[in-house]
This record gives sequence, C-alpha cells and structure tokens, in this order.
Amino acid sequence: MGMEPYAGFEAFVAAYEAGSITGGAQDLGVPRATLSRQLARLESRLGVRLVHRDARRFHATEAGRELYERAREIVDSSRAAVEALRRVDGVPQGLLRLAIPPTTSLDPYRIDQALITFAATWPAIHLEIHAGPSYVDLLAGRFDVALRAGASDAQDADLIQRTVFHVDLAAVAAPEYVARHGTPNAVEELENHRVVVGFERGSRPNSRWPLRKGGDVKVTPSFATNDLTLAREAALAGVGIALLPDIVCGADLTAGRLVPLLAGVVGARNRQSIVYPSRSYVSPKVRTFVDHIVAWVEAKRRALEP
Repeated sequence: MGMEPYAGFEAFVAAYEAGSITGGAQDLGVPRATLSRQLARLESRLGVRLVHRDARRFHATEAGRELYERAREIVDSSRAAVEALRRVDGVPQGLLRLAIPPTTSLDPYRIDQALITFAATWPAIHLEIHAGPSYVDLLAGRFDVALRAGASDAQDADLIQRTVFHVDLAAVAAPEYVARHGTPNAVEELENHRVVVGFERGSRPNSRWPLRKGGDVKVTPSFATNDLTLAREAALAGVGIALLPDIVCGADLTAGRLVPLLAGVVGARNRQSIVYPSRSYVSPKVRTFVDHIVAWVEAKRRALEP
C-alpha cells in the first residue's frame, strides 16, 4: 500500500455518509472530480471495489461497508488530532456543526441570542446551524452538537447528554374553545375533544400524552404539527387543546389568552439537553460551546427568578 495506507479514507467516509460523490465533495469542500479520483486510487491500492456507482448515487459493497466502520474511527481520530494541533494559544477554532430546534422569541432563555453571542465571542469558530423540528442523528449527519428536548438519547452509549434546563408541559386551550366544547374533568374525556399535538422525535404525530403521576393517555390528533409556534397559534385560535411547554405558552396563560386544563393530571417535566458524541477526546470548540450555553442559561434563569 506504499507510504500512505490511509490516504483516501476521508474521501470515502464523506461520500459514504453523503450517499453520493457529489455530496461528499460538497461536505469536504473539494471538486467532485478530486474526490472521485481519491476513491478510485483507494480502490486500486486496496485491490477491492468499495462502491457500486450509478449516475446519481452509489451503494457500498460488502467490502465498502466493512471498511466504513473502521475508516470512520480513523478519520474521526485524525480530525481530533488536527483540531488539537491547530489550537493557537489554546483558542478553539474550526467548523462547528449544530442541530437545533427552531428558535423562537417566546423562549425566555433566548437561545438564539446565545448563538449570536457565541459567534461574536469566538470568531475563530465558524458556526453551521441547522434549525428544524425533525430529529437529527448526530453521528450519521456528522454534527458536533445538538440541542434536544426530552431524554431520547439517554440510552445511547455513543452520546453524552448534559441537561441545560427543564420545561413543564401542560394541557392548555383558548377560552373560546372551552366555551364551545366544555372543560374536560378527567383524562378519559380527552377522547371527546379536539387536540393539537406535536411530532414524536420529529417524525410522526404524537398519539399519547404524559400524565403527571406516570403513564400516559391516548389522544386522537385533530391538528398535528412539528412546529411549536404553529401549535401555539392553533391553540390560541381555538382549534383544540394543546400540550405546550411553559416557555412557549407562559405569557399566554398569564394574560388569559390560554387556560390550563387537567392541571396536575396531564403534563410532564422535560429536560432540554446538549448532546454530543462521546469520544475520549472532545474538541475545544465543542467544550467551549457547551460551557457557553450552560453558563448563558444559568444567567438567564437567575435573571428570571422573582
């Protein structure tokens, strides 16, 4: 294999994860022809075919799938080593890819402002922020950090999950809705009401709502959306009963635009977390970002205390 046994691994991993040579080239910031040549040289040097190519996509061979599992570890370790060497006087730098929920001005912690402040404080770190309601696989998507609601990643040994703050979920509705449809006095009565629901893990409508004392209750969605702002607007318009976090509907409850229903019965306390891959080496840019968000939220929390 000559003096460069690992040459071409980064190109192969990028193309494999992107599902195409074009996508891999875009991720690495190189011309498509360059990445294609690197893959061809890697196959020639190894003496095996790694991918079946067609006009738009390629599919890994059995040898390609086997190589990917091993090559990815080598590429990740190499990137971590380069990241360490590139530090100047301990200043974190490089590209930081984030996956976050949609930001909203209703959020009292103003995570959107935390991101802007971080960018201004650490100009050597280049942020690439992917905001959306869909659940994102950090490892497959090659993200450095994600902000998550709930504890869905808690059992994943490849991820570290650090709680940042908690939110309370409560069933709420507009007074106009209650005037038309009445107030449910037991969870069993929810089946006779219109409900506004979110998406479970950002992929499908949620058909079960949590109960404060454990367990859940089945609901039949009348209006389903993976956008919390839209869910709030639907509740305000009297579309149905919605299960919303306090950071989204708190001001509406105070002003009387929404009223709580089945308080103390339906709802839950969910944690909002920062999630990042679990490796023996965590890059300075990731550590710096995590510490910044935790400190920002703590400062905001104290400012919001009565």
